[in-house]
Amino acid sequence: QIVNLRELVVGGSVVSFSPTAFATMSSPEKLKILVPTAEEKVAWEAANSKHNYGFDPANIVVSNNERITVTLNACGGYPEQVVQSVAVGEPVVDPGVSKAGFGLEGWYLDEQYSIPWSLEMPATEDTVLYAKWVENEVEGDFTYSVRSDGGLIVTAIDPAKLEGDISIPASFWMEGIERPVRELGYRAFYQAVGMRSVTVPDTVETIGCESFANCSGLERVALSAYSSLEVIGTDAFTSCVSLESVFIPASVRQMTRAAFYRCSGLKSVVFGEGSGIESIGDRAFRYCNALKEIDIPHSVKRIEQLAFGECSALRSVGLPESLEFIGDRAFQLTGLTSVNMPSAVDAVMQFAFERCTNLTAVSLPSGLKALESNSFRGCTAIAALSTRGCMTDVADALKPSDAANDAFKGVDKSKITVILPATGDDGTTYDQMKAAWTDYGFSKFSTM
Repeated sequence: QIVNLRELVVGGSVVSFSPTAFATMSSPEKLKILVPTAEEKVAWEAANSKHNYGFDPANIVVSNNERITVTLNACGGYPEQVVQSVAVGEPVVDPGVSKAGFGLEGWYLDEQYSIPWSLEMPATEDTVLYAKWVENEVEGDFTYSVRSDGGLIVTAIDPAKLEGDISIPASFWMEGIERPVRELGYRAFYQAVGMRSVTVPDTVETIGCESFANCSGLERVALSAYSSLEVIGTDAFTSCVSLESVFIPASVRQMTRAAFYRCSGLKSVVFGEGSGIESIGDRAFRYCNALKEIDIPHSVKRIEQLAFGECSALRSVGLPESLEFIGDRAFQLTGLTSVNMPSAVDAVMQFAFERCTNLTAVSLPSGLKALESNSFRGCTAIAALSTRGCMTDVADALKPSDAANDAFKGVDKSKITVILPATGDDGTTYDQMKAAWTDYGFSKFSTM
């Protein structure tokens, strides 16, 4: 597994991208990718979207040709030294150093720790930085570790010994300073099978990777509407099979890969009013077999691959007008009965609704630019398809020259009624639209 890769410098043009090239990265959203041209930036952004690498698009940047060297000395941590080639005026990338039993308080320009340096500051010349460590402290059931912003990371000393209702402290005194708890660390409560509920304080900004993974007895996670939570990490609640409901505060901006994967008892997901989350991460709710309905927040632009895949009980999903992208197998093998795609959706990827055998009604936006193969494969109950245009941009998926491209593979088009308006969004008449859809192989029509 790739753990500490934080910066990737691309020297030329990448000819092709493998779907699994970054599959073993633990935190792809932290990787900074420096590319030589604007065209290469577009190529990396497209590959990130297509293959769901998990990169933060803001971290794919065109690099300045003039570069300097920044040397980061871990001062007893691991790795001992990290040397970065940094574009002039750009910040240093977090090297991901660690030291057993210690927290990283920050970086300094001198070995006496008198001149602090923030990694967010632009680097303008060759620089040497020194890490300052603060020894972890233990109290009660928890270990407290300082992080570079002065806040604390909390982990359970022995998750297996936790029982019943657990309340995480909002702050802790270290080195004479009352420090807020900002993060629940990697595997902080991993396999705490005796824990029944956990109260997360409003100070917490990050729930780390696998923080509550395999907490099979966890029934309740208390997060308030006033929470500062921004990131729910990879596999944060994977296999919390007793968890029945979850409230996701409006402050959350990232719900990363497999956040609630295999939470088979999850029945209710509520997003806080005014939610700012922009994407539902890949496999975020996959195999949540008790989930019957969900309303996606109005801020969401992307639903990534397998986000709700094989949620067999899912009958209803409210898709927001902000939605632009539906990923591979996003709703594969769900129990959806209808799909009303908002007008902003411009891409529906392969197998997105494959074998949704209860699906009877589908509405496709006229501005759809990509409708990939097998999007509605095996959706044999579809009886009505609504649209407001000829949809010539996706004609090859509707009337494929190659059967492999067929979006409706295994579906009898003669049983589907295509519902059209008097005038399409593209200005075409009903008769013109009917002629186009007849050419796509449909034979039954009605007006809106």
